[in-house]
Amino acid sequence: MGVIKRKVKDSLYLYYRDKERHETYLGKKGSEEATEKLREMQRKRLLTEIKTLRTKLEKLNGRYSSKHVRIDPDKFPLNEVICGDALSVMKQLPENSIHMSLTSPPYNLGLPYDVYVDEKEYDDYRTSLRKIWEQTYRVLVDGGRFALNIAPTGIANFREVHHDLVRDVKGVGFTLRTEILWYKQNMGRHTAWGSFQSPSNPHIVPSWEYVYVFHKNTPYLEGNKEDIDITAEEFKRYSDGFWNIMPETRRNGHPSPFPEELIYRLIKYYTYRGNICLDMFAGSGTVGLVALKSGRSFVCIDISKQYCEMAEKRIDDYLKQEKIEVSLYGLERYG
Repeated sequence: MGVIKRKVKDSLYLYYRDKERHETYLGKKGSEEATEKLREMQRKRLLTEIKTLRTKLEKLNGRYSSKHVRIDPDKFPLNEVICGDALSVMKQLPENSIHMSLTSPPYNLGLPYDVYVDEKEYDDYRTSLRKIWEQTYRVLVDGGRFALNIAPTGIANFREVHHDLVRDVKGVGFTLRTEILWYKQNMGRHTAWGSFQSPSNPHIVPSWEYVYVFHKNTPYLEGNKEDIDITAEEFKRYSDGFWNIMPETRRNGHPSPFPEELIYRLIKYYTYRGNICLDMFAGSGTVGLVALKSGRSFVCIDISKQYCEMAEKRIDDYLKQEKIEVSLYGLERYG
């Protein structure tokens, strides 16, 4: 049974290995007292284990309210990169199953994506995205958040695509709750001056992008208090809507990847540990990678097989390096 050392009310320390030693050292009364003390310790330990098991069972059964539908990983691949058309894949997701969507759609600038053609008639561009926003609204839980990264396009021919997309997102039912100014510190490469040193026709070049955050139906997202993992310092810092974050310099084969810091802040500020995050234009998989690093699950979708393979490799390399296994409600180390 091992040597157990415990202090009793009269400050006497009991050392024992078995009942005979108790009786020899303390007499019959001492043995009974030590045995009762041991039983009390065992009772408390078992109660703690029962509480832990009950908590785990609640998580497996779905810790959210009946309004929140947990994704069944046997029917839909959770924590995997799904290669396919965003709209088609999203239609297969159950309603009220995602807690936060974070994405940056193509800007319709003619960027050299692998498969997607980034040059459409502007009305067609907005119409195709509006269908995505409708599905985003459907799959989010009540209180679920949608973070949309977008920026104005063009310099000489300025187009306020950010205003148009915000109107479209609100048009499907979302409520705009805030806008974040992501300052990218990229003016060092600035060459499009227009009429340099002249008021004739100078160009203002945006050195920032916007992140608009919306919610569905209610501003409150349900969750367990113990699953809040943002620190007080992080919360205060992220509450300032001016985010000074360098753009990602490692392209990972994608023309415009997210910086991990941007996604980390959004996930930590707006979700609970164990929530499910969605990126329907996943690209190099940054949302999925940061979700796992932060103890969340993810659904990542991209139409490009090349980008999907690249995203899978980034995520697999991280899991192998950290010796982590993925579960529905977080990560578990196996080494």
